[in-house]
Amino acid sequence: MREGDVMARLDTRQQRIELRNARVALEEAQDIKERTEKLYESDAVARAELLTARRNFEQAESEVDKLELQVEFGAIRAPVDGVVTARLIEVGNNVSVNERVFTVANMDLLVVRPGISEMNLTGLEVGQQVDVSLDVYPDQTFQGSIRRIFPSVDAESRLFTVEVELFQSEGGPIIRPGFLARIHFATDDLRDVLSVPIEAITERDGQNVIFVLNEEEDRVELRSVDLGTQQDGYAVILGGLEEGETVAAANLDALSDGSEVRVVGNFRRYGFRN
Repeated sequence: MREGDVMARLDTRQQRIELRNARVALEEAQDIKERTEKLYESDAVARAELLTARRNFEQAESEVDKLELQVEFGAIRAPVDGVVTARLIEVGNNVSVNERVFTVANMDLLVVRPGISEMNLTGLEVGQQVDVSLDVYPDQTFQGSIRRIFPSVDAESRLFTVEVELFQSEGGPIIRPGFLARIHFATDDLRDVLSVPIEAITERDGQNVIFVLNEEEDRVELRSVDLGTQQDGYAVILGGLEEGETVAAANLDALSDGSEVRVVGNFRRYGFRN
């Protein structure tokens, strides 16, 4: 559908019949008016009859103008290029001013609006490229771009809405509105960082601490650490720990500085392994 094309035409059959009859009546009123004017010039009719003929002609002309306007309003035109995705009226319905009667979708612009936690919002910016996967095409990855970031949080979900524009490639799979999309945001570009499982971090006296095993792995040392980004069950350590050191990740409440320990397994995301 091109912009301005007739998107729909309301049921104006009755108005069209009335318009046709009104035009016939107008022609008759015009003939009567013209004949009466000639008769009046020859003093064959009174002035009152002339005035009545002219008044009837003006009323018939006004009725035609009114019905032509009603029929013109019966045509609904699309304000933009697009495809009709929903019809909200049926033949015979009455339509009020500013009532939405159709939904038109611009298929050239597809967007996804996920909710993002404030913890993950930092690092995102307008124009940033993202990868998008669609459940209907599980083996393909599509490209998108952050179009805008809503300025305020949703009152119910407490999430910020991020609008991502999805690019359609020529000759590629057809993407339709309503497909389930999964967006992969890169909130931070972290490389060569030191991280530990979140389970290895506890709080003592208002500080984030970890327990580091000594070389013999029979005692632990309490250390205060500076935390960075926390994601996917891991926390980045900005300070307080060196690469290669081993930390305790279980029974932290029972540990204190210098506690004797016995290593019973290595931590994995879904439990310990001996």
